[in-house]
Amino acid sequence: MQWLGASVRWLLLARWVGLAMLAAGSVLAVVVLAPSRVRYPYSFSSGRLGIWLCDVTAETGISWRHTDGSSGRKYIVETVTAGLATFDYDGDLLIDVYFLNGSWLPGCPRVGEPPRNALYRNQGAFRFQDVTLLAGVGDLGYGLGVAVGDYNNDGFPDLYVNNFGPNVLYRNNGDGTFTDVTQQELLQGTSLVRGPRFWTSTPMVISTFMSPIT
Repeated sequence: MQWLGASVRWLLLARWVGLAMLAAGSVLAVVVLAPSRVRYPYSFSSGRLGIWLCDVTAETGISWRHTDGSSGRKYIVETVTAGLATFDYDGDLLIDVYFLNGSWLPGCPRVGEPPRNALYRNQGAFRFQDVTLLAGVGDLGYGLGVAVGDYNNDGFPDLYVNNFGPNVLYRNNGDGTFTDVTQQELLQGTSLVRGPRFWTSTPMVISTFMSPIT
């Protein structure tokens, strides 16, 4: 069974490599097993893994790019920005992708449109469409983390964006659009927005205790 444990470890490694490339926003990767080269039990001592990573970015329609807003001053938030959420926001049984972006930090050249988060709708056949503006989820904050959950129990997955600065809660309207209800829920005392911490499946990020760089 030693070969099985090694196989699992390599598959997990390939999975995390693919997620890291997605988070960087520059490459969309697919893990492809090469059946002609894989035999079970498979010996990894030969150095042939039987796993290929293929750059299919151009074929998917995803043109989004991530920025950490760096300028050479080496702010610590540059090392923890980025992330993404994969979820079916429109109920078509296809997994969509929400990318987190950074923002301009002091000293960063401000050229063109400001960086924003992006939502890509899965159209099937591994094609995606940028619906950020249509859906209303193009937050301009410095993204550190994102979580998906139905906070109001209406059956539609909502978005909670954890920023370096004010966090944002997007309510899914069920028609392909979202509404920023951060202030509304804050006034109603919802602990999700008011509290200093928000738990996800990833390590906790505490942004309330951090003051934006000025």
